[in-house]
Amino acid sequence: MHSNLDCVTKKLPEVQRLLANQYIDIFCATEFCPKNFLIILEDSHIAVDGYEVFSNFCSKGCRRGTVISLKNNLNTKILSLFSYVDVYPWVECVAVDCQLPEETSIAGNIYRSPSAPNANDLHQIVADLVSKIASSSSNSKFITRDFNMPDVIWVDGYGFTTLNNPDQATLNYVASPALTQLIDQPAHYRDGQNPTTLELVFTNNPDTVMSIRYLPAIGSSVHNCAMFSVLAATRPSNMIKSSYKDLIKSENTCQIGNL
Repeated sequence: MHSNLDCVTKKLPEVQRLLANQYIDIFCATEFCPKNFLIILEDSHIAVDGYEVFSNFCSKGCRRGTVISLKNNLNTKILSLFSYVDVYPWVECVAVDCQLPEETSIAGNIYRSPSAPNANDLHQIVADLVSKIASSSSNSKFITRDFNMPDVIWVDGYGFTTLNNPDQATLNYVASPALTQLIDQPAHYRDGQNPTTLELVFTNNPDTVMSIRYLPAIGSSVHNCAMFSVLAATRPSNMIKSSYKDLIKSENTCQIGNL
């Protein structure tokens, strides 16, 4: 699930209720921190029972905050964790590489500030982050992004905008044939503005995504939530081994009344 919270300070109880009632395994959120830089969040401030929290709060480049919360009962082993640090505070990222019972999976959460300048190095940083996640050795890759590109229209997983729009540079940098964008309707609704598709979900395994649901915004946020169900590889359990002779014997002794 992905959501732009526009500051979690007064919304944490609602986030806790949402996670408890919707059976969400992975929760990705952007704009966790308040705009007031005098208030600094730590992972312990946003702890939710039953979840392990990963954020970029401790990095010098953290302005609004990106967070991934993983449910404890996933039986995951954290293989690696990285967040974008220092140089360019307009782009924030946190990504977690996990070992599931039958496969490895990486979840990345990237945020680009709406105040970000149209600079080539900024576009390149966004592209480098996407490339780093997309090129990992994990079987399944999921990237939630809030790039703040309101003029981009998404059709069948591809982004389109006018030729001279600054967002075209980012689209050119992040275009990847290995990733498919899943969100197909706006999730950002603000009075006096046209609805826009800002929250995005990319994956290398679109066939494993069973459904996508759009939920109301959390608190006073103007961003609706996007929740998607993924079919993950699991180890078969309670399997009974039997030989062909045993199977034939069992079939011959079956009674019609027991079928």
